[in-house]
Amino acid sequence: MVDQWVDVCVVGAGVAGIACAQGLAQQGRSVVLLDRLHPLPAGLKAEKIDADGVTALVRLGFGPTIARIVTPLRSVTVVRGERVLGTLRLIPPEASMHYADLVNGLRAQLDARVDFRPGCKAVALAPQADGMAVVTADGARLVCRLVVLTTGEARHLLEPLGARYLPEPPHQTFAAAFNLRGLLGGDRPVDSQTYHRPLPGTPVAYATFFRLGSTVRANIFCPGPISAAWQRDLKDRPLAVLSAGNHRLAAAARDWQITSAVMTRKVQVARMQPPVCPHIVALGDATHTIDPAGGGGLTFALTEAELLVQVYAPRWFHAGAFSAVTLGAFYADPRRTAAVRRYFGAGHYIFALNHDRSRRGAWRRLRFDWSYRLAAWRGSAALLPAATWQRPAPYLYEQYAPDSPPGRGPTRPHSAKRSM
Repeated sequence: MVDQWVDVCVVGAGVAGIACAQGLAQQGRSVVLLDRLHPLPAGLKAEKIDADGVTALVRLGFGPTIARIVTPLRSVTVVRGERVLGTLRLIPPEASMHYADLVNGLRAQLDARVDFRPGCKAVALAPQADGMAVVTADGARLVCRLVVLTTGEARHLLEPLGARYLPEPPHQTFAAAFNLRGLLGGDRPVDSQTYHRPLPGTPVAYATFFRLGSTVRANIFCPGPISAAWQRDLKDRPLAVLSAGNHRLAAAARDWQITSAVMTRKVQVARMQPPVCPHIVALGDATHTIDPAGGGGLTFALTEAELLVQVYAPRWFHAGAFSAVTLGAFYADPRRTAAVRRYFGAGHYIFALNHDRSRRGAWRRLRFDWSYRLAAWRGSAALLPAATWQRPAPYLYEQYAPDSPPGRGPTRPHSAKRSM
């Protein structure tokens, strides 16, 4: 086995891995990017990301791919139970896309200086005196000054080094997703509709419907335990289940037609306690699984990628310092710890909003309702002319500021919580 020496090996060519590989290669580092799947196959994952996430992608140099792939979402109607809280205008807009389309589009745009090795799987890590060796399934051995793990399949690599995965409330979320044909909003079309606790007394906590290309995407989330019967019903007849307990959804569903298979998945919500190990840093799916009901997992991963590429990796290479203590500063960065609280907290909030029956829970729901009503009253409910819904995607990312500093995205003209 012949060793190949490189500055950086990035394991996982998802969005965070591509951002890290691209950014470090543009700084003059020799970078190898590994992923066992190429192209990434289509799956359940369809992202609806906020302005901060789109801004981060643009800052990282992926504007052309974003323009080609995403669907802008400029308005959202928020409902809790059967009560419409308001229709908000999103400035800047949110964006929707199939995750596989985004990843494959970013891979096609990779800098030529990145040594991308599709179909190559990392099977082991071996600490060296002056680096970390990555052993691949085909027998290659890469000795690196820095290994960046971004894949959700990194547990078998990290646990032998001392990493621990800690469950986070609600521990598990059951997700069902499908595409449908129809209008959102009836005679006053909107780009997105979200339903909080659409079926009181059931496991269904949150359902969102949003435009995705020429179709409408439906995502249903059930945080916490869920019976086999509910899982089966949501997979076999999701619209019938939602319509049976919610008159507003029943009225909308009369004009909807499911056009795809219903995909389901159980998401184990967890975060990683990083290993005390030199020459290796983990981020993105390798370190956390955010509750999809709260959203923000992709934006969180992009925040970490920007911090690594723009702040920490240049310091480490300049000083030649890759000790466990030095690398630990990345995990302790206040911007990262704030993101941990924000995005895990969003999942906690959605769970409590729908399941906390205490007096405190009632106050939380009252405040939630009035925050959206106030936002709509302030003018956020103004809908754009129909012609603007059909504007080409480049209009989307032109509204963002590519030169915004890391961690500082544009803000909305209202203070309501994220529509998710």
